[in-house]
Amino acid sequence: MTQHTTGPWMLRRHGKNHFTVHFVTDGPGLIADIHRNEDARLIAAAPDLLDALELILNCEGAALHGARTSAASKGLDVTYHFNAVRAALARARGEA
Repeated sequence: MTQHTTGPWMLRRHGKNHFTVHFVTDGPGLIADIHRNEDARLIAAAPDLLDALELILNCEGAALHGARTSAASKGLDVTYHFNAVRAALARARGEA
């Protein structure tokens, strides 16, 4: 697995349709030069999203137990959702 540049990543606006994303942990460095605000925000949030998905996997056992015992979770396919989290993490890590 290739290690990504650790976050946080910072978004900078340089005009109406010009954005750059920089890492800030080892001094500022350019990650991406983007021309769509929506893409820039998503790229800048990538390290946080990766961390959040990894945290979600830590709750899998509790979620599976809750889905089996809670009336509010009846019919919820928890395994499907956790498999989607695993697939996204694998893609982010270069494993898929």
